[in-house]
Amino acid sequence: MYKQMRWAVLITMSVISVSNAQGYGPHIKVWANDELFLETSLRDNEDVSKKQLGNYLARLAFKSTTKLPIKADAKDADQARATAKFELHLFSQRNVKERKPAPLLKIAFGELRLSRSKSDPDLWYLTKEGIEFIENNMTIIVTPD
Repeated sequence: MYKQMRWAVLITMSVISVSNAQGYGPHIKVWANDELFLETSLRDNEDVSKKQLGNYLARLAFKSTTKLPIKADAKDADQARATAKFELHLFSQRNVKERKPAPLLKIAFGELRLSRSKSDPDLWYLTKEGIEFIENNMTIIVTPD
């Protein structure tokens, strides 16, 4: 009986922690040429901060669309660049859930430098060079006070 109660408590605690974990982390929207290109929420135990932008960018998975195709480089099929008028909005998931969708940060940039996913050939991730390019060439539109 004691073991059954212990398991019930552990299962309940894990369900509570998983449901609470969704309240943390960033919610990110990326527009390309004024059209929504990517919308995702990342799980994170830290408070959302613009200082973590590089970490968030490294975890974004991009997919080619008809309006913005991601085409592999002719010399290296695992590398690509996409150019457009990009705008990224960074939100806290807490604010999105509470219907307070004011972004913590809005930035604009002109290029994605991507590397093909090893596990899914339709997904692309920003390269280290691509993240540095965005961080060094972004225009900040809105920033926290």
